[in-house]
Amino acid sequence: MGFRISWLGARGLPKTDLLDHFGLVDSGIYDEANEAPFSAAELPTGWTILWANDPAFATIARCTGLSLRAPVVSCWVNETAMVSSVNYFEAGNYLWFAGHDFQKGPDDLAFEGQVPPNFEEIRGRLDAQRLSYGDTLPVVDFIFDVPIELAQSVAGYRHDQVAFDWGTAHFTEATVAPARPRGMLQKLFGAKD
Repeated sequence: MGFRISWLGARGLPKTDLLDHFGLVDSGIYDEANEAPFSAAELPTGWTILWANDPAFATIARCTGLSLRAPVVSCWVNETAMVSSVNYFEAGNYLWFAGHDFQKGPDDLAFEGQVPPNFEEIRGRLDAQRLSYGDTLPVVDFIFDVPIELAQSVAGYRHDQVAFDWGTAHFTEATVAPARPRGMLQKLFGAKD
């Protein structure tokens, strides 16, 4: 079946602040396999990761808004269709993108903006692996990993990896924050928060 998820990372933003930005709270319940709709972890890399079991969660609009508070990287993964992408944002600006869609061909790789310098190294290494199969269809879609490796090079995190040089991520389930009670003036005059 495979992963159909999105995740985003914010550099230097504490987990409570990241969750609050999206109306979520930390339940404190360990989510070892990221099975909850949302889970979050602070990494020693300085990035806080919000995992969503919704591939459409990490939208450009959400990430652009969050990037007003901290640099943001987002990664979208659909292993059933072999489609992946990475986006990077700072100060409310969408700076770069790289994406792969196997339906467009095994060597499909779209990119725009000022991608990081390691983009060429990652693309070259994975394309060489793809080409080593010759004219036969590869068992592994190597180019699919280009956006995923770019995201990892930025945040130090990869969705399908458990152990990293820095250790393991400790994800806890994030749930929708309870509605705040309305104050007396809000009740009387219908003012919004």
